[in-house]
Amino acid sequence: MYHSGASGYTSPMESPAAPTPKGPGNSCVNCGVRSATVCAALGDPQLEEVEAHKVGDHYFPAGSDLFLQGTQSEYLYTIKEGWVMLYTLLQDGRRQINEFCLTGAFIGCQSDMMGPSSYSAQALTGVTVCALPREGIDAVFQRVPEMAVRFACIATKSMESAFATLATVGRGTARERIAHLLADLEARSQVVQTESSAGPLALPITQEHIGDALGLTSVHVSRTLKQLREDDIVSLRGHALHILDRPALMDVAGITPHQTQT
Repeated sequence: MYHSGASGYTSPMESPAAPTPKGPGNSCVNCGVRSATVCAALGDPQLEEVEAHKVGDHYFPAGSDLFLQGTQSEYLYTIKEGWVMLYTLLQDGRRQINEFCLTGAFIGCQSDMMGPSSYSAQALTGVTVCALPREGIDAVFQRVPEMAVRFACIATKSMESAFATLATVGRGTARERIAHLLADLEARSQVVQTESSAGPLALPITQEHIGDALGLTSVHVSRTLKQLREDDIVSLRGHALHILDRPALMDVAGITPHQTQT
């Protein structure tokens, strides 16, 4: 694990601890988050191909790394439950959080599937994942082209989201950046939320996480969140996000209805 210091984050001294196996878990057919995953478009015959390749569910406790920057990961992961952050460490130890991944996200893919990862993935909460070995995944995509197409669609949406985030971080004010992040996280959480969305969103991130994702200091994040609360737009108390005025939040974030996640 990376440990914070006066100048940021130091490189790991050893590889991440092995995840805790949770056995085969539920079948792919009965997966509770299947509609939000890379397997969403698959029928029963195609799901059998995926089940034959996967190794079952793994569990990572909060704060543990699923894989580390500069190392080769054995698996690709679909998040079945929990939150994960993807981050990159700069040479001087500063951390850039690239993305917050929620339930249903497919993480670990890269252009060189068997090469070292260019970023790290850390569990923000306890996380249960479905693990697919990297070795042989190309053959699975060939046998199950629907899965490859679904992955391409997910990758395209991820690219579009990254472009929108880059535009906001590169040109937006602190108020616009934070509003965009909170609106995006709230919208994405609705995709797999099974209970009523009337209550607050459990948000397992800190002001430091927000700052590292948006290029802001914790002090600036705190000041901006206070302004948004005083304007009755959002309130972030503890780890609970209350959307007080959704239209106003979307307006500050610069997000139009068609841009929200579905």
